[in-house]
Amino acid sequence: MFNATPPLPAACKAAFPVDEAWRCWMAPYVAPYVREPIFAVQSRFDEFQLQCLLAVPCCQGQSYAPPFTPAHCNTTELAAVKRFGAALLEQMQPFFKAKPESGAWLVSCIQHNVVCDMHNTTEEEAFTSWLHGGPLGKDIAYRWIDNCGAGGDGDTPCDKGAFCAPPHF
Repeated sequence: MFNATPPLPAACKAAFPVDEAWRCWMAPYVAPYVREPIFAVQSRFDEFQLQCLLAVPCCQGQSYAPPFTPAHCNTTELAAVKRFGAALLEQMQPFFKAKPESGAWLVSCIQHNVVCDMHNTTEEEAFTSWLHGGPLGKDIAYRWIDNCGAGGDGDTPCDKGAFCAPPHF
């Protein structure tokens, strides 16, 4: 990965074969080796990853601006999107276990940038409260994990609407 492995944590690099040191650039692999607490920010249904990495056909060629709705996806494609979101949560579990003091902001909108509100809280408010040990989010261990999908199950992306509205820059 662009010959940038020297500054990566030595313990992480030692955990993988030399030709797989690149893994230490990826959050699921490096998080246990980072000494400081982390506040993870991610969309569970990252638009770029669905389009370019997973290459879900119904996501291909869509406008790269939220909100994105998978209304024209077939059953197989929707199942792939759902599995993607579940896999992201599964990858987060070792991180939560290894770093219980860390926080997270995991939204369920299909978007690459995660600027949106969740449960009447902004990302900035959530981060600030976590950083300073504030009361906002303390009852959920500072882990905002969205569950606004179909039926409130959190297993599917949020519906198009104000919640997933494009950020205002």
